Amino acid sequence: MRHLRLLVLIMMALLMCQAGALASDFGDRVKDMAAVTEVRVSKQDSKVRIVVEADKEVEFKKMVLSNPERVVVDLPNAWLSPKAAMDTDLRSLFAGRLHVAQFNKDTVRIVVESKVGKNNYDVFKLKGGSSACRIVLDFGDLSGSSEGRKIKLPDDRTEVKKPSAPSPSPEADEVEREMASSGKDEKQEKQEKQQESSKKESGKQESGKKETSKKYVKVEETPSGGVFEGSGKDSGDELDEITGLKGKKIAIIREIVDSITDQVIMGAFNKTLEALKKEGAEIVYVDFGHDLLSSLYATYIVISSAEATSNDANLDGIKFGPYFSGKTYQDVMIQARTKGFSELIKRRFVIGSFSLMRENQDVLFRRAQKNRAKIVMKTNEILKDCDYIYVPAAPTVAPLASASTDKLSDEYLIADNHLSLGNFAGLPSITIPLGLENGLPFGANLMGRAFEEKALFQAAEAVEQITGLNNLSVLNKKEGNL
Repeated sequence: MRHLRLLVLIMMALLMCQAGALASDFGDRVKDMAAVTEVRVSKQDSKVRIVVEADKEVEFKKMVLSNPERVVVDLPNAWLSPKAAMDTDLRSLFAGRLHVAQFNKDTVRIVVESKVGKNNYDVFKLKGGSSACRIVLDFGDLSGSSEGRKIKLPDDRTEVKKPSAPSPSPEADEVEREMASSGKDEKQEKQEKQQESSKKESGKQESGKKETSKKYVKVEETPSGGVFEGSGKDSGDELDEITGLKGKKIAIIREIVDSITDQVIMGAFNKTLEALKKEGAEIVYVDFGHDLLSSLYATYIVISSAEATSNDANLDGIKFGPYFSGKTYQDVMIQARTKGFSELIKRRFVIGSFSLMRENQDVLFRRAQKNRAKIVMKTNEILKDCDYIYVPAAPTVAPLASASTDKLSDEYLIADNHLSLGNFAGLPSITIPLGLENGLPFGANLMGRAFEEKALFQAAEAVEQITGLNNLSVLNKKEGNL
């Protein structure tokens, strides 16, 4: 009876969320966008070709990043069909790992790890064929004739003669000036490396090991004529060059803050907001939607229970899982499932099995998946206008062990479940100490955009400098600044 009541509450929460005034339906959002329907890879002795097909005309932007060296191609105003998503090792001399994913809600990103050099890759559109648009990425020997020419590979730094380049266009001159203003071009870098190497080796021939010089991001011209730049340093010590939070826009989700009644936690949180304002950050209160946040727990419990049921189906007490004796194999399985799991796990298995039943999939499991998509869209919508989302991590300090329980909640709690936003959206999230209440710590959570972990680390470091609770542990107790 208790399980049935919980299932009814979950169904009611999902129905309430669907009926609320939420973000537009996925189909409405992507109807004017190009759909990336297929990604194909072909390999030859001297080339790797990646073909990306879309059902509508789409432009592309490209850039080259270092550490590791990789070519990044963005397709704006596009969405990725699930069957076209790819994360695979190309196992080629010219290209390493290929990753195709939805970068944000309106951009598809293609990343190829490659060390063939800037003259040995190309990105272009290919006309004809059954698709409305085809974007081609070629890696390898792209010279007119490959006879007598070597590709610049990771372990091959031999100087090779290149065909004379045509006169640069005015746009190319502008790009070269842009590169020169931010650093040195590749030829200058190579000459300096050779001079330093000759001094260190005293005229001896190099043994094949060279010092790695700082890499500069190549500035590439886009098909539309603009210039797209990547960040200069994108690896290394993530806490170097802390920039603080001056000029950053920080979102505070109003419904989460309003649901927390602990005055000690909210007092410390509000003090950090005032300190952040003094540091030059802009604090913005945003509405997420009460119905959507109230459905977080129901959405989580349906999806996670279904995954647990599926993943743990092999724990039958015979090949896997705890073994309890029985006269038949059915008895062994029943004993393993009955005695081998706690009440909480068994409740999750019941919910997962119920939601995956054929007659219940549409009303429970698929509805939860659709609701998760709406939660992700709303989260990314906030982070499109703001740099971070900043909220208290929990409504109270951790309970004592004697007061804790494994009972599933039957309430629509927001403050207890909002950290699942980062899990649902696959976004970087970090919880940092905020203060102490009766000797027990409580914290705040910062969440940032996808692939911007370094910026998130910098923001967390800035908040820790405000609270004075960096390196907090049971062996390093601190009072803090708040």
